[in-house]
Amino acid sequence: MTPELNLPRAINDNRGWLVAAVALMFILSTGVLGLQLASPERPEAEASPAAGAGPVPAAPATDPAANPGRPAPDPAPPAAPNAAAPAPAAPAAPVPAAPAAPNPAAPDPAAPAAPNSAGTASAVAVERTVARLRERGFTATETSGQEDRDCVANSYGGTREFLRANPCAGLRRSLLEVRTPDGGLAQVAVAWVHMPDAAGAAGLKAVLDRVGTGNMTPLGGAAPFAGRYYASTARDATVVNAEARPLQGRLDGAALRAIVTAAAS
Repeated sequence: MTPELNLPRAINDNRGWLVAAVALMFILSTGVLGLQLASPERPEAEASPAAGAGPVPAAPATDPAANPGRPAPDPAPPAAPNAAAPAPAAPAAPVPAAPAAPNPAAPDPAAPAAPNSAGTASAVAVERTVARLRERGFTATETSGQEDRDCVANSYGGTREFLRANPCAGLRRSLLEVRTPDGGLAQVAVAWVHMPDAAGAAGLKAVLDRVGTGNMTPLGGAAPFAGRYYASTARDATVVNAEARPLQGRLDGAALRAIVTAAAS
């Protein structure tokens, strides 16, 4: 049979032990509380790491959105430009090439060719010679004509030697056929020799007028004239000389002399 528990009696029998236990618990709790109050509080951040522990990780960056109560730090100002650093050189502007200067010596293809003044003057001289012969009653026709610059190659005898020492400036030679009113026919060689000056022309005329000193070579491979019917004149720097010989018909000396005088005048 199980004995019946009498709680009030049990408490009453053990009252002394209960009081002693309660008193002990009070004393212990009071001592622990006093020890906590006497010890200084140390924040966890200031606690030194234990010896041999690894490096303390860096604190994470503060996010202004995660901590609205603390303003975000001002961003670092941008670095000021280096005043000593030279500015980059501006690209050089292209210099347009200067147009090529025209060559004054080169002929302009668009310009008309300048007339040959020497050739024009010689042609006029031939026309005047033909006109003078007609005025004297003769009929004259130029059968050949040629312009030259080399007088030495187109002369012979003493005349060539003079022209070698005193070069001419130009030469015109013509062969004419001249008819007389009575039907005679003569061949006339006329030469216009242009010298650099009047003194040269006078010297050439003096050589030509002497017998046996040669003359200008006739055109067309004709044999040299005998010089029997000859005349010459000097006008400024030009010497005109003419020689004649009969080809057919009756031609006396007077007619041949009249022909060369008109041709050289």
